[in-house]
Amino acid sequence: MGARYCSIVAHCCGTRIRFWKDIWVGETPLFTRYNRLYHLDQDKDCLIIDRINNGQWSWNWSRTNLGVRNLAYLCDMLNEIGQLNIDVNEDTCTWSLGRNGTFTVKDARYRIDQNILPTLAHTTTWDKSIPRKVNVFMWRLSLDRLPHRLNLSSRGMDIPAISCPSCNANVESANHVFFECDIATDMWKLVFRWCDIPLFQASSWDSFNDWIISWHASKEKKHRFYVITTSVLWWLWRYRNSVTFSSQPLRKSDLFDNVRFSSFSWLHNRDHMKLSWNDWLMYPLSITRNGNG
Repeated sequence: MGARYCSIVAHCCGTRIRFWKDIWVGETPLFTRYNRLYHLDQDKDCLIIDRINNGQWSWNWSRTNLGVRNLAYLCDMLNEIGQLNIDVNEDTCTWSLGRNGTFTVKDARYRIDQNILPTLAHTTTWDKSIPRKVNVFMWRLSLDRLPHRLNLSSRGMDIPAISCPSCNANVESANHVFFECDIATDMWKLVFRWCDIPLFQASSWDSFNDWIISWHASKEKKHRFYVITTSVLWWLWRYRNSVTFSSQPLRKSDLFDNVRFSSFSWLHNRDHMKLSWNDWLMYPLSITRNGNG
């Protein structure tokens, strides 16, 4: 583990890392006793010392800039190390942010991820009943990384307009496309009526997801409704793309049928559930796994 990598961790996490607790040479770390030979600056590499097979020690001159005057200083340190009959594997790197006070790559990676990666209110759901591309679509929706017009404009792309191509009444954002546009609100009314659930007026995916999590229903019903919900969002996005890019956009009258068929197909083929199509059309949330209704 080199000083450069650990310095990157320190830079990302905003903390200092204490290097090389050399318990195999005594209570005082080597970089304290021989500090002229160690560089803990992120723009410099630390001295690399290797133990070769015959018990002798060597150092990597290519990554150091010791100079001739420090050669004796280096030899003193190597002689002291060479007199110890102990395994170098006992050497550890201490770090105050480590779970056990010891530096590990796993802890460092976790700290870096916590500081530079976006966080979500809920854990991303990767549902085996849903196609991979739709799972990726839902992940991007959770991060608000879909290329709708507001996102494209905010990232500096020159586009003719940022209004919704379906209603031309509001700015095209994720919340508008999936929950506020007239076609979206009409779709949700149909879906809730089909599932025999009181209508919930959501304004964003986060609020809708919160409602699903807090909904007092069985795990099976929640999963079934999540698949249906995902199908609704997927077809609303496909409709938006067809209106934006195709000379022959999808018909609004077909969207609800597409949602019902897609969700049925995903559950039937991917979740290995024996579903009756007629029962699915009538009672989508009350069908059991054995297909008896």
